[in-house]
Amino acid sequence: MKLVKVFLSFLFTLLLFWITPRFTQQTQQRDYFDSVAERFLIDHDAIYRHSIDDDPEVTAWITTPADTSSYLLKLLYRNESDTSHLVKLMEQVTGSYDLHATTVPHLLKGQSYYYHLELTTHDGRLITRIPEEPGREIRLYFEGTPGLILWAVHVGLMYLAAMYGFLSFFDAITLHRGERKLGKLSHKVLMVAFFLLFGGLVAGALVSRSRFGYFWGGWPIGANQAHSMVEILIIYWLALPVLFKGTLFRFKPEKNIVSAGGAVVLTLIGVLFMMAVYLTQDLFVGIPL
Repeated sequence: MKLVKVFLSFLFTLLLFWITPRFTQQTQQRDYFDSVAERFLIDHDAIYRHSIDDDPEVTAWITTPADTSSYLLKLLYRNESDTSHLVKLMEQVTGSYDLHATTVPHLLKGQSYYYHLELTTHDGRLITRIPEEPGREIRLYFEGTPGLILWAVHVGLMYLAAMYGFLSFFDAITLHRGERKLGKLSHKVLMVAFFLLFGGLVAGALVSRSRFGYFWGGWPIGANQAHSMVEILIIYWLALPVLFKGTLFRFKPEKNIVSAGGAVVLTLIGVLFMMAVYLTQDLFVGIPL
């Protein structure tokens, strides 16, 4: 039975790590904008992060009225510290009927452009913009790439945290009051806390320095939501061994701060919370090869 739990935990963790980059890519990495005005239709696929050392390309698709070809599509962009925009004309891509593109110079990691698109007539009259809301702009963020060894340590520790989380899940759902398995559950909860602490905080801070130029941006230092959620996750799992202190290194359930039923509920909540953070917070970058 123990080997079955280990195998299932390994399998579920593997599945979680396979789903995570696909889920976050669909929900966080890009957005689609369109605008319709004067029989023009513009579509723009915004990619918010750029981690390659070449100049990022900005593209848009334009469907024009049949009776006109008189228009200009412009990219207006600025650095975070600037208030005025630089302007680049988006040229029609060779061999394409409706695709227009241009590039912007690559910035250092941790820096950003803010940009929007404007469709105008040749005499400068504005037809429409993307985003359509006046004053709204799209942020293009530049991030670095961590080294392969650092990436492997970070992902490996977070993988072990998730695997021990699933092992804790299986122990929790098979736990009965007064059963010796409460001690095993306490040990696995401690291992989750250990791997999260060193994988999410220590190795995670080094990965953050490689990607964004700073070690940590969570509350109260900054406004990085992923870092803040990892903080909460780590604190939650660090608190569980304290609550299970009576069965952590010896079997004295009466010394636990919570009952066996409470331990089950708190463990299940912790595992579900961990899965939610892994899936939604874009914690992992691709293999840096």
